[in-house]
Amino acid sequence: MTIEEPTGARFVPTYRSGTAARLAGIPVETLRVWERRYGVVGPGLSPRGHRQYATEDVSRLALIKQLVDLGSPIGSIATLPLASLRQMRDAADAATRGLGLGPARSPQTVRVALVGQTLAERAAGYGGAA
Repeated sequence: MTIEEPTGARFVPTYRSGTAARLAGIPVETLRVWERRYGVVGPGLSPRGHRQYATEDVSRLALIKQLVDLGSPIGSIATLPLASLRQMRDAADAATRGLGLGPARSPQTVRVALVGQTLAERAAGYGGAA
């Protein structure tokens, strides 16, 4: 015997405010302010009146948080389409990589110079040599 899903039925995860905020990396209070003042996202409501955020809402919130952390004013980006937000993030990533600040930076050899006999002896002791 097999159990079949009704045609078109699909489980879509939703998150309450606290979980959505935590996943996006922002405080719940910030989520509420952004929602009330700027209309950043428009969550659905559960039958009991709790806000329910879709995965897309959480992704949008996380992306907006990244851009705000990079200096974009929330009021100027809050209602932009997701594609525009992604372009802004990609441009910011490219700019930081160009400056050697971003994640694309290649690993480099670190060289340390020890000055003085006592310091050199202590450093050698930490390496296992006594």
